[in-house]
Amino acid sequence: QSYIHSTRTRIEPFDTMFRFVTRNVVATRRSVRAMSVAVSTNDGVATLSMASKPVNALNTKFIQELTTAFKTLEGDKEAKGIILTSSVPNIFSAGLDITEFGTTDTTKLATFWTSLQDLWLALNKAKKPVVAAINGSAPAGGCMMSLCCDERIMVDGPKYTIGLNETKLGIVAPFWFVSSMKQAISNRDALRMLQLGQLVSPQQALACGLVDQVVAPEALIETATAVVQEYAKIPGQARYLTKMACKGDSIIALEKTREQDVENFITLVTQPQVQAAIGQYLEALSKRQK
Repeated sequence: QSYIHSTRTRIEPFDTMFRFVTRNVVATRRSVRAMSVAVSTNDGVATLSMASKPVNALNTKFIQELTTAFKTLEGDKEAKGIILTSSVPNIFSAGLDITEFGTTDTTKLATFWTSLQDLWLALNKAKKPVVAAINGSAPAGGCMMSLCCDERIMVDGPKYTIGLNETKLGIVAPFWFVSSMKQAISNRDALRMLQLGQLVSPQQALACGLVDQVVAPEALIETATAVVQEYAKIPGQARYLTKMACKGDSIIALEKTREQDVENFITLVTQPQVQAAIGQYLEALSKRQK
């Protein structure tokens, strides 16, 4: 199994990935409203919308809020299925918040990576059908979340891209990211796209199987709702056990190696050269924000 490790000592900046403050989710039976998460239910289909402006970057608090909101919906007997989407225009999620890496505090790093593992496991082990309604670009961790879903529907647009581009940041995607991609596309396509850190257009993603449908923006939620309802017609236990027959090995692999996976992540990001590169990026970002 491949664990995350350094392949270069340089981290290329992502202008859209930086830290922001979020608040705790305020939950009710029918809806959840927060700075970073919004949940609504309509006709038995729940919609979980990421709303952490500007780009739904995955920091520890946001990841934990997403996981909590998702698990709440999993326990809602009135929800037949779940749509995962974003209310931030043109962006599903920019992926992991690189500023979470800018520390040598092993406790903070462990909490961040464990929280990300929790989110991946929650999405993959969901007993209800989950459809990703991808309303814009979804690089890295954004792509990962969509790959955990049972089906992916993406809006068409010349500026939108999706993929796991970790190698362009000088790192390797953890094996559980890779397993999710290999469940969606061919081994050959996965090998090539992962090595190159390739981000592809919606139409290219459709052609290789990275997404299942490409639609106009105004048709996104309607289409996702119809797909959830189609899945929900299948007897739940039969559908879930079939899903686990396909995904179970990768789930078990992570559950058995979680501590080692965290240790490998910490070993990578606490390397002096990696911390120096992150520090340079954060300093440059701070100057651009002034």
